[in-house]
Amino acid sequence: MYREKFVFVVDDTFDDLHLISFYLQGKWGVGRVKTASDGREALVKLNDLVSSRSKLPDLILTDLNMTPMKGDSFIDALVSNDELKNIPVVLMSGASPEFVNDIELSKSGDLRADIGKVLSKYL
Repeated sequence: MYREKFVFVVDDTFDDLHLISFYLQGKWGVGRVKTASDGREALVKLNDLVSSRSKLPDLILTDLNMTPMKGDSFIDALVSNDELKNIPVVLMSGASPEFVNDIELSKSGDLRADIGKVLSKYL
């Protein structure tokens, strides 16, 4: 039985949100994409999904450098929430690898993974 994939995208750049959504739906055939413009808004929307017992995302893509809540703080909030902590998260950044590697992420994986490989694993 086919199950529609659901990806949640968090980015404070409007154009990036729409470009990533378009890419996910076109190239990767993702059936449902939900967006938020920062970590706080994303947490509200995700908690609304939990409260309404709606389907949770199969994957979350989040930008690192956002305001008012940065991506690393958003991920910390996710992993401290029992309902959300098992959703795979991809941290995206246009920052230099040195900057990204200096950030302490308590539940981080490979910070230099190829996005195509990561999407193939979860979608």
